[in-house]
Amino acid sequence: MAKVLLKRTTVAARVPTTAQCDTGELLVNLADKLLYTKDGSGSIITLPGAMAWSAVTGKPTTLTGYGITDAAAQKATATVYGGMKASLSGTTLTLTTT
Repeated sequence: MAKVLLKRTTVAARVPTTAQCDTGELLVNLADKLLYTKDGSGSIITLPGAMAWSAVTGKPTTLTGYGITDAAAQKATATVYGGMKASLSGTTLTLTTT
């Protein structure tokens, strides 16, 4: 089976130089768990690994935004079998006869 091997180092804090990297080539520092590449302007950049949630932009604000389309609403009312009414508020389900 074919393998793809990246240029790599196990020396902490070692950052590749522009001479060691072609544009778009990936290099990895195994000690620091960081990935590097050379961007279109010739600079070495670090590709994000673990990122603080506060640094993430464009976060969804609804369940649908996270791709969840079948979640129960926090507050809902529905007529169910035999004319009973079901009301959901948070984690409380109330059944009443109508």
